[in-house]
Amino acid sequence: MEKQEFETMLRKKREGDIVLEKSPELSEKLYKLSSGFPFVAVYILKQIIEENHLGNPLNDSIKKHLNYETKEYEELASKIIENIWERLSDLAKQILITCSKFKYSVSAKLVSYICNVEVTDSKWREALKELYDNDLITSIILNNPRFNVNNMIKMLVLTYSKQYDNKNFYNRITEYYTQVATNIGECYNDLKKLEILDDVDEWNIVVEVLEYLKKVQRYKEYINIVRELKYYIYVRGIWQIGEESLHLKRADFAKKINDKNEELEGLCDYINICSKSKNKLEAEKYLKIAENLINENIDKRVLCLYYHVKALYLNNCIGDYEQAYEIWKNNREQYFEYVNEYRKLVNRLWEDRCYLKIEKNINKVCDTLIKSCNNAKDKQFTRGIVDYQLLIASKKIDKFEIEKDYKYLEEADHWLKEAKEILDTNRKDIR
Repeated sequence: MEKQEFETMLRKKREGDIVLEKSPELSEKLYKLSSGFPFVAVYILKQIIEENHLGNPLNDSIKKHLNYETKEYEELASKIIENIWERLSDLAKQILITCSKFKYSVSAKLVSYICNVEVTDSKWREALKELYDNDLITSIILNNPRFNVNNMIKMLVLTYSKQYDNKNFYNRITEYYTQVATNIGECYNDLKKLEILDDVDEWNIVVEVLEYLKKVQRYKEYINIVRELKYYIYVRGIWQIGEESLHLKRADFAKKINDKNEELEGLCDYINICSKSKNKLEAEKYLKIAENLINENIDKRVLCLYYHVKALYLNNCIGDYEQAYEIWKNNREQYFEYVNEYRKLVNRLWEDRCYLKIEKNINKVCDTLIKSCNNAKDKQFTRGIVDYQLLIASKKIDKFEIEKDYKYLEEADHWLKEAKEILDTNRKDIR
């Protein structure tokens, strides 16, 4: 909580306004001690007023409470939490414990799901009121409200959490984010779905959940969630290289459970990012590992992905356009019946990119690109539409350079304007 917001909250309480008017420096002291969270600060202000009512001069009480050291403050916080805890309902305790298990703010949707209660239920509203009234949580008001708990409170509350069922917690977070990830999937034709994980702290919570799953060795669920979020990871540029890569972790966990298909797919998604970022050495390193798996009774869907990233490496890192083109062409002829529409669209896009580098006849190239662009429009493949429009514009300019006919510049301008119109409204969702 920001300092100004902290002081405003304290002053909303009558006792706080009285004391802070008398001693403004108390606010600064309490803010530093409480890390910007008001529950103990409010308690201290109440104590000052109570002592004043009992006859102690206000200035003396303020001076006394200005002298708290950090350790004394933490001891006081512990006593306050202990007293409040006994009075909280079971649901309020469960909500507070759930929020305290995460480092970041948590969505109301997730907390209610873990606690197995509807946000429309009166018990939910009553439990939240208990927590708000005791200054134990704050709420970030967004389309999907999120709860914040001070780190000191988290530390104290988690000492009481042993009586609660951790297995249920793991089950519920797994179910919740499996559903979220599956809903997002490869949403190339419904880019709004990407916004689900764009809320403040939401991606950080996903990473925390994955760490929980790793900790309790629920590798299959970890793999499923990362696989379903590969499109989000790609479009949002979460391109970690090396040990921090979620795709490499996913491949490693697949190896632990002896799932060759998932292991190869995880490696391929990592090679995809390496090749797109033109990290030649890293791409080569993991292509060699992936190559050792392709004869392990691998699904044709995954083989198609393997050959796609191999071609991507040849195209982006080596510049061998002819060999890359042949691989993408072979993918289209041999594997398209086994893959989803998105994989077909991406394969066709890269095949066409290679084609324009190999084929010298600009008219033939433009005809191919326009045909593919229309297909991308039919399939609502926004990223592909923009790529094709830019590629067509570049070839029209090439045509102008040869023939010096201004109609080709006008045609290029037409395609560029169409691309700009899409980019102006979807820039964040296109990579």
